Amino acid sequence: PPPGSRFANPHFFERLEDDIQRLKRKHAAACFVIVGDRNARTGSFSEYAAAECRDQLHAGTQNDPGVFLPRCSRDSVINGYGRELLSFCRRNDLIIMNGRGRDPHGDFTYVTGTGNSVVDYAVVSDSLFYSDPNAFSTIPTLLTKHHPISFRLPQKPNRKSSGTVS
Repeated sequence: PPPGSRFANPHFFERLEDDIQRLKRKHAAACFVIVGDRNARTGSFSEYAAAECRDQLHAGTQNDPGVFLPRCSRDSVINGYGRELLSFCRRNDLIIMNGRGRDPHGDFTYVTGTGNSVVDYAVVSDSLFYSDPNAFSTIPTLLTKHHPISFRLPQKPNRKSSGTVS
């Protein structure tokens, strides 16, 4: 729900993080996929601070790091929900798939006559991202304001990450 709505849940990311941490304690190798509309607008901001950059978010394998994949977005706005999403991703070793790979420009996911935005996201554990950084795309349509997003999950995650398995 939009900020200020009586349906908005100001503790959404805190509760989700509690669930992720609980599951990680029980299943150390667990991978996570979070998909949906949170009305979060993140602009082109990275979910990793420049100094961290998780091996520069290289596409490829551990032995062949490939090329740098910065995150792009046609939506230049960042809002409070967006800041929360970015911070949540940083704390939980999650990567936003939007704006990378087959979505090099960060195409709009919500299109109306009054404005366009990126509010629908696919967020995955870093090991899932490294398995196939080109697995995400948006699907333009005239049938709905929200453009469907498409992504593939690997059969076996690539365990490339900064020393830990997410």
